[in-house]
Amino acid sequence: MNSKISNRKSRFAINLVSHSPPKGILDLFSMGKHLGSVIIREFIEKTSLKLVVCGHIHESSGKIENLGEAVVINAGPLGMFNDLNI
Repeated sequence: MNSKISNRKSRFAINLVSHSPPKGILDLFSMGKHLGSVIIREFIEKTSLKLVVCGHIHESSGKIENLGEAVVINAGPLGMFNDLNI
C-alpha cells in the first residue's frame, strides 16, 4: 500500500467501496471463519474514511457496524437503500 496515501489524514470525507470487508468487521462466514481483508482494515484505520460499503459475506448482508469513525455497510448481493447521517 502506498504510504503517502495510507498515512494521510484528509479534511475531505473519503469513502471506500470494496468487495471484501475489513478483517473482523462484517466478515464472519457461516463456518465460523473471519474472511475479511487485513489490508482494507489497515487502510481504514490509517485514513479518515467515513463510509465503507462492502459485500462478499452473504451472512452479513444488510448489516452495519463501525470501525473507528467509519460506518461499514455490507450491502449484500442485492444492494440496499439506507439514510445515513455521517
